[in-house]
Amino acid sequence: MPTASAVTQARKRLGPQVVREVFHRIAVPVADLLTVGAHLGSLRLVSFDGTTLDMPDTRSNADAYGYPGSAGERAAFPQLRLLTLIEDGPRAPPAATIAPCRGKVNGERTLLAGLLDYLQEGMPATADARLFGFDLWCRAEQTGAELLWRVGAGPELPRVKDLDDGSCLALIYAPSVNTAARARLLQAARTGRETDPERARLVRVVEYEVEDRGDTTDRELFCLLTTLTDPLTHPAPLLAHTYAERWEHETDNKILKELLDPAGRMLRSKSPSWSNRRCSVCC
Repeated sequence: MPTASAVTQARKRLGPQVVREVFHRIAVPVADLLTVGAHLGSLRLVSFDGTTLDMPDTRSNADAYGYPGSAGERAAFPQLRLLTLIEDGPRAPPAATIAPCRGKVNGERTLLAGLLDYLQEGMPATADARLFGFDLWCRAEQTGAELLWRVGAGPELPRVKDLDDGSCLALIYAPSVNTAARARLLQAARTGRETDPERARLVRVVEYEVEDRGDTTDRELFCLLTTLTDPLTHPAPLLAHTYAERWEHETDNKILKELLDPAGRMLRSKSPSWSNRRCSVCC
């Protein structure tokens, strides 16, 4: 029988590319039309979300991935950052990418840019506020996918037109567009003229609160941006319910980190030469 060290040595000889190829071949959409929470109408619903995973505390992993920390305190283990695209409902991940936990170039938005090509035309994709950015929105929209992303307090959302279901049409701007140019773009949109898509995009804004969540004076306001602009086909309450399905992704992360491994073991790779090139969900 092969020993544990023999298996490890065989993995090193095999290299990461084989496992990467296996993942790409088997990680495919699995939901059918009867899968609960997997569709918006007839469209297959997907979501983006990120998390972090502990790595073995070896010098090579520490050099490659780094230790997270706050307030001057360093974590006990190196960590990698994982961003996945999953199919809501069955929670199947058709795409994933990893990076070190440290460094601005390894943030979730950077990782998201590498997964946008997996979107397909008509596929509704949800994401939370941490992932929103004008450039990422434009790239995702160019894939033909429909977008339903939450935003925080940062983006300016000047109103273009009120819709009958309480939502509205608004503009989002490229960061480089100055105040005077924004005013001109807004006026053009309000008069029905098309705006330069490199400078501004027309979006639909859906705002709502969850009634059974917290005190009525201190409830969290959810603000969603979407490319689904027809309130008759996709009324605001339906989109709010659809965004709530994104929490399936949070559950998927919990399963990966806790429920499938109650003993609290971490990813096995002690060397970044193996782990930094493959998808973490294959470990």
